[in-house]
Amino acid sequence: MRKLFKIFLIIILILGVFSLFTLLSPYPTVWLTRYIFSKSSYTSHKDLDVVRENIEIIQDVNYPSNYSNNTLDIIYPKNASDETFPVIFWIHGGAFISGDKSDVTNYMIMLANEGFVIVNINYTLAPKFKYPAPIVQLGEAYSFIENSTDYPFINKDQIYFGGDSAGAHIVAQFILIQTNDEYVNTINKISETRNINKVVNKEIRGVILFCGPYDFEALSNLVKGQTANSTNKK
Repeated sequence: MRKLFKIFLIIILILGVFSLFTLLSPYPTVWLTRYIFSKSSYTSHKDLDVVRENIEIIQDVNYPSNYSNNTLDIIYPKNASDETFPVIFWIHGGAFISGDKSDVTNYMIMLANEGFVIVNINYTLAPKFKYPAPIVQLGEAYSFIENSTDYPFINKDQIYFGGDSAGAHIVAQFILIQTNDEYVNTINKISETRNINKVVNKEIRGVILFCGPYDFEALSNLVKGQTANSTNKK
C-alpha cells in the first residue's frame, strides 16, 4: 500500500512540475505539438513514384536572412533548360511552431509535374523568434530567387504564392503587405521589428491558401463551443 502511495505522490509531483513549467514557459506545449506533428504525415499520391522520375530537386539552398532555418528547395521538371516555368513560392504549415519543408515535398513534386517551379521554403519557428519573422523570411526568399541568375528555368514574370495551414496564414499576410499600404502601416505599428515592407514589385498571378487560419476570433469562439456568428444575448 505504501509503495502505491509513493507512486501516486511521484505522479502528482511530476504533473505539478509539468503544470508549473507550462505556466512559466511555452516550451512544454511546443514540444508536445511538435511530437504530435512528427507522428503524422501527408498522404502520398498513388502515382508519386512515377511522377518523381520526371522531377529534379535542388535541396537546402541557403537564402540570406537574419533568422534561422533559412533554407529552401527548388523543385522543377526535368529538361527545364529547354523552357521556363511559372514559379510557386510555398510555405509549409505546423501551427507556427513546428513543421518543415520536407513535410510537403511529395505534394510539391506533384505540383511541379504540372509545369511549375516550386520554391519550397523553410522559416524560423516560434517561440525562438517572434512574429513577424516568417513573413520577413518569405520576402527574403522571394528576393533571393528574384535576384539570382542561377535558375534560368524560372519565369519570374509568372509568380504565385501558396501555403498550407499556418503557412497559408503567413502567405495571406504577405500578399496583403504587397497589395495594401494601409495594412503595412498597421502591421508596422504592432511589430517589434518594424521592417515589414513591400518586396514584390510586379504582378502576382495567383495565391493558393490551403486550410489556413485567418479569423482567430472566430476560431476562439469555435473552441468555446460557439458559432462564428454567435452573439451574447441577455
